[in-house]
Amino acid sequence: MSTGRRNKPASSDAELHTWVHETFNRLTRLKYEEIAKKCDVVYLKPRDKDQRGRFIINLLNRTLTVELSNGEVLDLISGKNVGVKLSYVVLEYLVNGDGSKVSGAWSPLIKGMTSQELVNYFKKMVLRPFLQTFGYERERFEAAASSLGGRRERLGGVGFSFPFLPRIRVLLQLWTGDVSSYTQPAANVSISSNTLNYLSYPAVVYACETLVAMLRKAMEKPS
Repeated sequence: MSTGRRNKPASSDAELHTWVHETFNRLTRLKYEEIAKKCDVVYLKPRDKDQRGRFIINLLNRTLTVELSNGEVLDLISGKNVGVKLSYVVLEYLVNGDGSKVSGAWSPLIKGMTSQELVNYFKKMVLRPFLQTFGYERERFEAAASSLGGRRERLGGVGFSFPFLPRIRVLLQLWTGDVSSYTQPAANVSISSNTLNYLSYPAVVYACETLVAMLRKAMEKPS
């Protein structure tokens, strides 16, 4: 499991860039065909012997490529870099993946965190934006979740699970607030029980941050 390596968020962008660089270097020392099988991704061999090829990986409703020649993680359609946080998530997934499949069991994310710094970051960057956007907007959450491939789960509140990466699912549950009765909204985030076999806690939190950002963006699109 990867949980012992890092349990706090990066203290700066520079540190996170270092994490990305270190994780990519680890990736280049592994057997790419084995990674493809364990992580349920596609490895494309290079046409030129001087190159290293690429991985093709599905993430929600997007397709990404990991360029093994230069370490970039790109959006396949736009060709743009996906950013340092998501790059770190994807690279960790490939490096740490043990081949375990998604089960039906869920683990509440915040209960497993032992770092208060990470708890604070999670509340600030995941829970707070999610509740600010969807806390009183059940129908908008349902529409945005469906647009990203979310599957309705009957586990309390308005729950959707998402295939964030091929062998990782994230569950978001929303209990909507009511202005007339002064009821405050609440939310819960859980992960499939095998997730920590692929990602460290900081990477999981960055993944959830990305998911919430994509949900908010999906809500802004005209229907």
